[in-house]
Amino acid sequence: MPKTVFSLTFAALCCLFWLPAPAQLVGGLEWSDQPLPDSREGRAIASSSQALVVVGTEGLILRSNDGENWQLVNSPFTEDFRVVTYADGQFVAGGDAEEILVSSDQGLSWQIRQLPPPFGSVSYLHSIVYFNGAWFLANANNRLLRSDDLTIFEELAPPLSTGIGSGSLRSLVATESLLASWHMLVLPLPPVAHLHILRLGTDGVDWEIGNNPNWFYGIRAEGNRLLISGSLEYMTHIPSIAVSENGLNWEQFNDPELMYLFRVIGATPSSYLVRSNEFGSGDLSADTMWLYHSNDLQHWQVAFMTDGSPLDTARWQGGWVVVTLRSIVRGQMPPTQPVPLGAAWAWLMLVLLLLVMTFFWRQKGIGR
Repeated sequence: MPKTVFSLTFAALCCLFWLPAPAQLVGGLEWSDQPLPDSREGRAIASSSQALVVVGTEGLILRSNDGENWQLVNSPFTEDFRVVTYADGQFVAGGDAEEILVSSDQGLSWQIRQLPPPFGSVSYLHSIVYFNGAWFLANANNRLLRSDDLTIFEELAPPLSTGIGSGSLRSLVATESLLASWHMLVLPLPPVAHLHILRLGTDGVDWEIGNNPNWFYGIRAEGNRLLISGSLEYMTHIPSIAVSENGLNWEQFNDPELMYLFRVIGATPSSYLVRSNEFGSGDLSADTMWLYHSNDLQHWQVAFMTDGSPLDTARWQGGWVVVTLRSIVRGQMPPTQPVPLGAAWAWLMLVLLLLVMTFFWRQKGIGR
């Protein structure tokens, strides 16, 4: 009988030892990456309910139906892309050219739409926003366009006009209820000072000054909230994320563990992603970049380390797809699988072991 007990114990332990180790989850997601299927660099990503589209340098367009298998799409662009957006049933992409590209068939084919000169020739297009039934396009030369159909464009007065120093419109985002523009003004004072200004509006025409919560590194919109990533004060480099629904009253989340020059690149009510540069170098081509995840803006975990800066994110099937300069990173829900055969055998062996041991002990007790 002791030999039988030993044999069953050994078999059960072997089955448990051979079970695959569970994947390490961050934010309830499994994280993996794959190289871009092209030598050009990735810059931006957008998703619909049916497809993902990545755009990049030298006219790169990639498309996927599952986030894993990517196909190269014929692109009429040869210039660098910088932004792609999905809204109102269309993917819209733009960058360093005097045109934008529009796709109404889930990124399979693209049509050229001409931008009014000199909008596209003086600076690159960095923001494409759909808000209240209209499209808004902004470039780094403080120019702003509005269109109802992406065919006829109206140039609007810039959200910020000043004769003091030089400045640029760095980003334009939209929540469910307002437009927000981020400007950086360079003041001609010794030492050179950078003044970050937030403007708020609802129609692209009338703007008011927002309350700047901190020193900007980036701005993001999620639902009805604005999220600003930066530092608490100029040159303090204390990482901070500020959240507001109106651009005036802000809630601060500070974490000294996050590295300098981090930036929020993805946000939902319960899942947030930031990128962090290696040693705060600010070098987007640094060999090692950190992608952090949080469920509450207070507790952060490293989700992935990449070999190129994470630049943009898209939601996909309950998870994230992140485009970097040289790869695509996925954070996906772990698959629901039946209990592996090894696990079933292990549990069966343990149950049999317990039954045999119980029987053995009872017999031994009767023999006494």
